[in-house]
Amino acid sequence: MVLRKLPLGAPSVRDVGIRREWRILATLGGNDVPHAKAHALCDDTDVLGRPFYVMDFVDGWSPMGEQDGLAEPFRSHPDLRADLAHQLVDGVAPGQLQLLLSLG
Repeated sequence: MVLRKLPLGAPSVRDVGIRREWRILATLGGNDVPHAKAHALCDDTDVLGRPFYVMDFVDGWSPMGEQDGLAEPFRSHPDLRADLAHQLVDGVAPGQLQLLLSLG
């Protein structure tokens, strides 16, 4: 399990992003788009000082895991970027694209 919340010192206007992430994960439940299972959202700032949610841990890495852009090997191998883009599109099944776009 993972507890997802913004870091200390992040402006409170960013809390809307945590709520949006929650809505996306919760909406994806029960369909074929690869995602972590969402378990619970807590909007009560008396608990941890700001909104947070709990989700399953998913083993893997983020291609955008670096502060200055793409992670290796995608930064130094442009040909791999096309494969990454295709995998991202394949992960969003054609029938699910409209669902994702509707989440705004």
